[in-house]
Amino acid sequence: MGVLFKPLRHTMSTLMLDNGADIRHIQAILGHSQLSTAEVYTQVSIRKLKAVHALTHPADRLADAAGDLGEAEWPDAWS
Repeated sequence: MGVLFKPLRHTMSTLMLDNGADIRHIQAILGHSQLSTAEVYTQVSIRKLKAVHALTHPADRLADAAGDLGEAEWPDAWS
């Protein structure tokens, strides 16, 4: 394997994952029989990690709900 080939595989895999490709498709493109081998070639970008955190973290979701409901409508169960 060439010196530059491995970083190109990492970059390609990461960009594909960032753009919505399924990890199993990336696995097939890379020619790996095991998913865990393909995962080595993917790197989580900080931008993508922050976006997923903002969309899925419970504290962020509750804060958004609190802003939408207003103080008077805040459910007692969440207090």
